[in-house]
Amino acid sequence: IVYVVGLFLVRFIDGGLGIRLVVWPFLLVMALGILYLLRATKRRIPRMGWKELAVLPFIAVMWFGFVVLLFTISAEFIVPETWHWPMPKESKVLVLPDGRRAALTEAIDRVQIYDIAGNFLKAWNIPAHGGYKEILGPDPTMGKNTIEVYAVRAAHPLILYSPEGRVLREADPPEHFKANPHGHFEIMTFNTPWYL
Repeated sequence: IVYVVGLFLVRFIDGGLGIRLVVWPFLLVMALGILYLLRATKRRIPRMGWKELAVLPFIAVMWFGFVVLLFTISAEFIVPETWHWPMPKESKVLVLPDGRRAALTEAIDRVQIYDIAGNFLKAWNIPAHGGYKEILGPDPTMGKNTIEVYAVRAAHPLILYSPEGRVLREADPPEHFKANPHGHFEIMTFNTPWYL
């Protein structure tokens, strides 16, 4: 029930509140489940037949997918902004006037800043709440040294940042708005770990 209410809040009312309602009770239930399993191992566990064993991989994959989904939409509460989140091997980045690059991570909701050589400098989380997000480019009215991000599930989807991650402006998109990236973009090659 809490999960359904949380999803409704994420989609229609308040993304941040909805995420908290979905994630924290689930993590609490998982913790209680682990404690229960640890206690249950002290008792005799009945032997499972081949049918139960055959279903276990499917259940494990399903739970893994659910945990990954929860991690993705709650990463802003879990992953510190000082950590570098690995980028895909080739990613589209916004080139800033001073030569730095701004990239938007796909897996979690954050903007990461790199130098010309691709070395990680800093990052900050954006309130996308697991929804669609895109870097649009600089805002011409506020100067080229700005980063405008479109995050559909944010309270105000058009968010303008400084290259240091400070929010300069939050606004609602006009009616019939279409995300149209502008500015100087390029494809940058990152040293992505082999397992990603």
